[in-house]
Amino acid sequence: MVAVDTMGELHFRGFSVLMYYWGDEEKTKEAKDDNGWLHTGDLAKMDAAGYITMLGRIKDIIIKEAVSLSPLELEIVLYQHQEIAGAVVTGVPDDRTGEEICAFIILQDGSKVTEDDVKEFCRGKVYALLMPKYVILVDQFPTTETGKFSRRSLTEIAIEKLHL
Repeated sequence: MVAVDTMGELHFRGFSVLMYYWGDEEKTKEAKDDNGWLHTGDLAKMDAAGYITMLGRIKDIIIKEAVSLSPLELEIVLYQHQEIAGAVVTGVPDDRTGEEICAFIILQDGSKVTEDDVKEFCRGKVYALLMPKYVILVDQFPTTETGKFSRRSLTEIAIEKLHL
């Protein structure tokens, strides 16, 4: 248990919750604890009224200067820019900080927004640690077999493009 308005992993249990992974005892042990709680891998916080806000996935967390940062917080800010059609934030390796913030941006058709314009838009809207060090403009995001964008692929693209 974590305090109200504190980020933590969402756990739940009940009759309709996953009983087990078919034929995969090891994966079942990873997902459910001995008391029957399903560990979702989702980051969330609950307010005093009991409402839960989803904050992202544990595996997507960026560790910068020993601080856990949710890329979703920066993505929400980026989507407020009228000329940004898509935004995905990832962590990229950094010798000094552990990871640095990299924002991949798809612009609206005809937009002339630059990488520096994106950084300036973020200034004062996010924590200093969450400010993107790198902004990469792309035409599309790589996707997985299920159609979800692939943060892992984007990180690999950034490492190659930025020579990290």
